[in-house]
Amino acid sequence: MQTSWTRWNFLKLKEKVCIVTESNVAPIYLKEVCELISSKASKTITFSFEAGEKHKQLKTIEALYEELIINHFDRQDLLIALGGGVVGGYDRICSCNISSRH
Repeated sequence: MQTSWTRWNFLKLKEKVCIVTESNVAPIYLKEVCELISSKASKTITFSFEAGEKHKQLKTIEALYEELIINHFDRQDLLIALGGGVVGGYDRICSCNISSRH
């Protein structure tokens, strides 16, 4: 895994990063990913939700938006989906809306 992290060199120190993940992936990868990204970003936050179809709900997206707003995320910042499926969907929805804010 270490060699692939050279890809994170594109992060600028002024960028904030939110890592979006779920309960199956977080215990395995979140700590290491967060440590590597935190050394590059000005601020790193995480948003984790319970895995599974029953948690595919609007209130989960609302909670993610709330975290992004509280932490003053805007189009200059970065959302990273750590996982697939629902995680990627939530990440894409929120990044599109945060990016279009003026």
